[in-house]
Amino acid sequence: MPTDEEIEQYIERLKAHRRTLALYLQQRAEFGNAFLPPHIAHGIVEARGNIASIKRTLRDWGVDVEDHPDDEDVIIEQTKKLGTKLSKVPQLLVACSVLLFSILFLVNIFTNRRSAESVVGTPQRETNLSTALSTISSSNEDLLPYRKHELIVS
Repeated sequence: MPTDEEIEQYIERLKAHRRTLALYLQQRAEFGNAFLPPHIAHGIVEARGNIASIKRTLRDWGVDVEDHPDDEDVIIEQTKKLGTKLSKVPQLLVACSVLLFSILFLVNIFTNRRSAESVVGTPQRETNLSTALSTISSSNEDLLPYRKHELIVS
């Protein structure tokens, strides 16, 4: 069991690391995240690590330690709590993008076919999903909604 003097030393070290963290956070606010020098970012991480270590030790000794709002980075902690839910977001975005592109592609095919038929004077016929899917899978370049030369961006 630690002595009262050891506990007091740890509490003083905790206060010192919190003061250091407060200075680093003030400097981060002044610089902004975009222009934050690396030594400040590393100092924030190191101070928070020291604070967590001291708090853990004091709590293991049975000392009641108050949590300070700046002791942890709220965004990082919330991200850790989300865990795997957050890792599935990019997959969902890709799936939605593919679905949206497919729908727009089908709409463009139907629009181009009907407008071409009305110009030529042939009657418009109804298309169904199987016709649309066969159109997509065919290699006929005239049915594509864009030409290869239109993909070049200057």
